[in-house]
Amino acid sequence: MERIVFSTESSSDLPKHLAEKYGIYVAPMHVVLDSVPYLDSEVSIHETLDYYERTKMIPATSATSLQEYEAFFSSIQEKHPNGIIIHFGNASNLTESFQNAQMIAKKFSNIYLIDTKNIAIGLTALVIFAAKTLEEDPFIDIPSLLEKIQSIISKVKVHCITKEIDFLKAGGKVNNTYDIENIPKNSWPSVKIDSGKLELVKHYKGELQHVMESFLTDYFAEFELCKEQIYLTYSLGFSGKVKQYIHRFIEKMGYRDIVWIEAGTLVSIHIGPGGLGIAGIER
Repeated sequence: MERIVFSTESSSDLPKHLAEKYGIYVAPMHVVLDSVPYLDSEVSIHETLDYYERTKMIPATSATSLQEYEAFFSSIQEKHPNGIIIHFGNASNLTESFQNAQMIAKKFSNIYLIDTKNIAIGLTALVIFAAKTLEEDPFIDIPSLLEKIQSIISKVKVHCITKEIDFLKAGGKVNNTYDIENIPKNSWPSVKIDSGKLELVKHYKGELQHVMESFLTDYFAEFELCKEQIYLTYSLGFSGKVKQYIHRFIEKMGYRDIVWIEAGTLVSIHIGPGGLGIAGIER
């Protein structure tokens, strides 16, 4: 029987213990400082924030290159000669990474690409869903597994909130940037990803705990989510006390597995310090 192997991109911030548990491979992306690209694993979040403080410029990010993808997929194939690779990429209209993967995948006969139409923890939610599906049904055939994956892509709901408006604007990915320009100072804009597009939802004002409670209340009111698992990502500087409050808040709603993920360098560059993101899967 051919073994199914999953892979994704480093912007997923897939926790190491989950990657090891399910044998998921992670392709590197890049942080660009002074026009020099570095693997995101080579640059710490502190270094990017120091760079911003020093230059008043927000670091850029860049996609996994063609050469890197060829080496990445070849390495997986060497370890699993008869394996089938299912790769979960960032939304194809938000980064060149997916297009690069498509071009290289043509050189292989065993790679299936999933345009997740999502980013960050949205990728983690999808690849873990696939891994659990395979774990529960190890004899599932490839078409059936791919069908199950495709069926939930639109059901993965990712929202994030940050006070660092400059970081959101610098990313250049939010569609309604004009609205961001007009957000009052000291506000917390929230952004969602919908069909591969980042859109401003609304903005919040007030004390941090109140802002987060309002943000989460709005999120959970909008979607009827599976209670099995919820994912949260937080960037450097997020309040530990508020994090505990959020955990209790979500626990009371009956969610059985609350997975906290510290945002890596790439995600932190886009939401800035002290931000929060959440991902759940609709029923």
